[in-house]
Amino acid sequence: MKVKNITIKIESLEESGKRFVEVYNKVSKGEKVEPQDILSFETEERMHQILTKERLRILKAVREKEPKTIYAFAKLLKRPYANVFNDVKKLTEMGLLELGKENGSVQPKAKYDRINITIPL
Repeated sequence: MKVKNITIKIESLEESGKRFVEVYNKVSKGEKVEPQDILSFETEERMHQILTKERLRILKAVREKEPKTIYAFAKLLKRPYANVFNDVKKLTEMGLLELGKENGSVQPKAKYDRINITIPL
């Protein structure tokens, strides 16, 4: 099974736009472009606001424990359901988790095996 990675970058909106234009130009010319999963933030501070310690813990626990419901997951993490639900929702909005439906319940699923973080010095 292939390991699926996502890269998280700290880059300005301008840098992100340039990267988009480069890919767009290649695709417009019919050139092959390797798909890349990239999530970017303008600052380290913003990244830390979104990727909190608890949300990173959730990502790891979803991968390891494969919870069947968010409620059961909250109990496993010993955190209030509402907090876990909100964190799972945010991670899903960011594309780091996906929600599957099984037997009428919502099941968080990991989309990635590894997160690579690139921070310019």
